[in-house]
Amino acid sequence: MNRTSHAVWSIALPAALTNMATALFGIADIWVIGRLGDPAAQGAVELGAKFMMGLLVSFNFLRTSTIALTAQATGSGETDAQAETLARALAVAVGIGLVLLAGMPWAVPAGLGWLGATGALAAPAHDYVAIRYWAGPAWLVNAALTGWLIGQRRVKSVLAVEVVSNLAHIALDVLFVLGLHLGVSGVAAATVLSELVKLALLAAIAARHAAARHVLSRFATRSTWQADALGRLFALNRDLFVRTILLTGAMLVFARAGANQGAVVLAANGILFQLFMVATMLLDGF
Repeated sequence: MNRTSHAVWSIALPAALTNMATALFGIADIWVIGRLGDPAAQGAVELGAKFMMGLLVSFNFLRTSTIALTAQATGSGETDAQAETLARALAVAVGIGLVLLAGMPWAVPAGLGWLGATGALAAPAHDYVAIRYWAGPAWLVNAALTGWLIGQRRVKSVLAVEVVSNLAHIALDVLFVLGLHLGVSGVAAATVLSELVKLALLAAIAARHAAARHVLSRFATRSTWQADALGRLFALNRDLFVRTILLTGAMLVFARAGANQGAVVLAANGILFQLFMVATMLLDGF
């Protein structure tokens, strides 16, 4: 294997494994709620997870754009540019998160209503989203931190964080659902707490980098907030954003069609979708 191929695989393989670890979140939820033998509960988790996916995945440009901009700054050895990139990404993530929280009273009933969370699915789906929604800002900040660390070629560190947070997520799932019998609410709470665990670990790893220690000072620097610099964060993945909207929309339509056919069909579709996502995330990581 030549040097270039080795360099590609040294980044691609951990990235693929990291993405697969992310996909295991959904599999853990489906497995633990499936142990209850209640199709309505499993269907509610499926609809709630799809709602959160539709709400958050559209902002995945925070991760991909931050990877590219950080890699450019790192390659040129510009410490200030690395710090400014992280400052912008974190500011945008927090800003979007606050907007989403402000719109929560309208977004949740409208989104779940469109997805077909009615009848036996209505109450557990609303319970799930009402808890998990609060992890949205943490998810966005994690996307920014993950992108920044991958741009620094700290992919193995990101993989380690994903493994630890997934193990925490599975343990919390088992504790809350099978141990404390919290049902759908337990699955949502496990997701929120594991997202916070991931945030703490990513922040701790990033804080050890010299450039990250200058982030607070870059928030007060005018060059950080120049229009063209902020524009690159959004424009770099404009086409990817449109593609993500279309792809996510198709998945949401599929989930809605499953809900219209009843809880059993919806639950079965959810299991198939999680298996599909493992393969998808593997290829996406490469």
